[in-house]
Amino acid sequence: MRALLLTNIYPTRATPTGATFIRSRLRALADLETEIVPMAVWPTWTTAATVVRAPFRRAEEGPPVEPFLPVTAPLGPGQALRRRLESRAGRRWLDDITAQVLAHRAGPVDVVHAHGMYDLPAGLVAMRVADRLDVPYVVSMHGTDVNEVMPRRRQFYSQVLMGASATIYVSAALRDRSHSLTVTHPQAHVIPNGVDPATFTPGARATVPTVLYVGNLEPVKGVDRLPTVWTHVRAEIPSARLVVVGTGSLLARIRRGLDDQSVSFLGRLDPACVAREMARAHVLVLPSRGEGWPTVIMEAYATGTPVVATAVGGVAEAIVEPDHLVPDGPGLEERLAQAVVRVLRAAEGSRPELIEAARPHTWPQVAARELEVYRSC
Repeated sequence: MRALLLTNIYPTRATPTGATFIRSRLRALADLETEIVPMAVWPTWTTAATVVRAPFRRAEEGPPVEPFLPVTAPLGPGQALRRRLESRAGRRWLDDITAQVLAHRAGPVDVVHAHGMYDLPAGLVAMRVADRLDVPYVVSMHGTDVNEVMPRRRQFYSQVLMGASATIYVSAALRDRSHSLTVTHPQAHVIPNGVDPATFTPGARATVPTVLYVGNLEPVKGVDRLPTVWTHVRAEIPSARLVVVGTGSLLARIRRGLDDQSVSFLGRLDPACVAREMARAHVLVLPSRGEGWPTVIMEAYATGTPVVATAVGGVAEAIVEPDHLVPDGPGLEERLAQAVVRVLRAAEGSRPELIEAARPHTWPQVAARELEVYRSC
């Protein structure tokens, strides 16, 4: 089996340890003797556009790193990312991207697998490439593409999804959301992202009550709720410590709101360091506004660490303790804090039942299920 993988999500020179869930599945599929040709659909910018965008440029933007082959999508002032891909100019632009993919593929492929239906959808590129090669294509969706982008482009994205031999979602909630916006696909599969059990293992807990946040510092992750949550937690447990792992557009704001010696900001960490922090923490808090399938929940469980989270998206499918799931509504931050305090006061070590809950979600198991989808196509 030889598969061409096109993705909107990939590690870059600035963030070589990013896109863990893409890199991990590549390794797991290779272990199943599946040859994967990975390509990153990489938006680039003309000189004029680069100047205009300079104040808004994110550090993680940039060219992909090996083994991802770059498929460049040049954009200028008259070619905003949300351009009308259905237009004649948009089709010519996509023709160029398609030609790059075909030139890079270095031999025949059996299936094309796209990860992402964002503003420049990998799924759209996969549809065009698969048509040229006369092979089936599969589209995987992870969260933001369905929750934030798809509502703006329902009809156009329906064409891409219905043309796919199969669709894959990381949670049933995300699948149902997509079907409510576009179409009900007859071959829609739910395959959550996996966990590396060799990396995420139990370890010695911190000697002080420790709360951990791991994720992008962006509004969708609800990280702006952390200062209020932390004020309530510290009022109940003054000795508690908060560790924040991640970067994002809200970093400066969150630093101001959490200007306290009890809080540590560690920035972006590689998976081994994230695993170490999870093993040390007494609870992971996830105050998100939207989620597809938060991999951090199963990663924390693999270390025996409980999780308190908002009841959004696929979170309810991952959380095994109902009283750790906090529904939206008035006083959300205070209720999140109360749940965190209950866990800290229990002062438990590694939880064997949580470790057991993570066992069905290893990357070899994920890869085996995706390989079955390939074969079914």
